Amino acid sequence: MFGGVWTVVAAVTADPHVSAWVGAGLGVALVVVFVSTALAALFSIAAGALGLRNSPWGDVLLLVASVLHLLNFPLGTALGAFGIWVLLGREPRARVAAPQVTLATVRCGRC
Repeated sequence: MFGGVWTVVAAVTADPHVSAWVGAGLGVALVVVFVSTALAALFSIAAGALGLRNSPWGDVLLLVASVLHLLNFPLGTALGAFGIWVLLGREPRARVAAPQVTLATVRCGRC
């Protein structure tokens, strides 16, 4: 997308200085978009990992990630809305936990 815009500006403008400034501006914009997308992806991965580990911060970070994904139209909006609906529509910490194994519950095959 940025390359196409820069090509159109370079074709329309005869001044090489203007083309250079437009190219530099589009390059900076591309870096900003790439870095912000990478940070959002890393944040979502960390939130998902904490959520899978039943961390107390997992639900909070998943809710923040869902709100941020609302800006990513159209698929991110649907997934973000679904995430908010799931996270706010249940009791806190109502996940299925691993069963607690104690010595009383452990039985040998011969007992």
